[in-house]
Amino acid sequence: MSSKHLFALFSHQVPTTTKNNAIVTFADADLWRRITQVLRLTGGDYLILFNDTMQVCVELDATTFSNKKNIISGVVESYAQHALYTPAIHAMIGLTKREAFEEIVYTCSQLGITSLTPLLTNRVHRNWITDKDMVRLHKIMIAACEQAKQFMPAELRPPLQLSNVLIPRMQNAFVCTPNGQPLLQNMQFIVEARPEELTIFIGPEGGFDDHEELLLTDAGVQQVALGKSILRTQDAAQVLLGSWRSLPI
Repeated sequence: MSSKHLFALFSHQVPTTTKNNAIVTFADADLWRRITQVLRLTGGDYLILFNDTMQVCVELDATTFSNKKNIISGVVESYAQHALYTPAIHAMIGLTKREAFEEIVYTCSQLGITSLTPLLTNRVHRNWITDKDMVRLHKIMIAACEQAKQFMPAELRPPLQLSNVLIPRMQNAFVCTPNGQPLLQNMQFIVEARPEELTIFIGPEGGFDDHEELLLTDAGVQQVALGKSILRTQDAAQVLLGSWRSLPI
């Protein structure tokens, strides 16, 4: 295999059944443009193609670079079904301003979360997410997965009110707050308990208000501290999720 950088690109058209040395040929105009005009790959270069269920390492052949535009063709070097990350992590994050939330979506996707729900809380200025924004945020998720070679795009859920996601006696659910349990202690618990699922609540700009903090406590959500500083929403997500995904479980 070539020593050149191995790119990973997402496509819904990647064949879901294949085998080593099989010839893969399919049409994808956007992917073809990225391969030939943006990345400027050539015949013999290798590329990881992935969809929602599997990843395929392909050696591109000359057909991809012929006059048959939009056709990707190559020979399968290896393939695998996606391995599920454990534990599953469900992120409930207060909706911030657009730029900050796009950064959150990118970070969470890099770190392999299972689902992301934008929360509408009392300190959220407005719900700016439309159907068009959901499409854009999903594209940001895919870009993050490609960059990180994290092949499991998360489920992006529509915005919900905090009260609509809380249930009584929530298990393995945590909220970031400076007065909570030290992060190291929280991580030790996760390693020992090995839960199948984790849920994290992170407030928007300005955090959760007193009433919302009471709702979280009444639902059994435990507090975890990321240090003495009050972090931005996107920084809190990066610190906590990065810490959890670093654990050997």
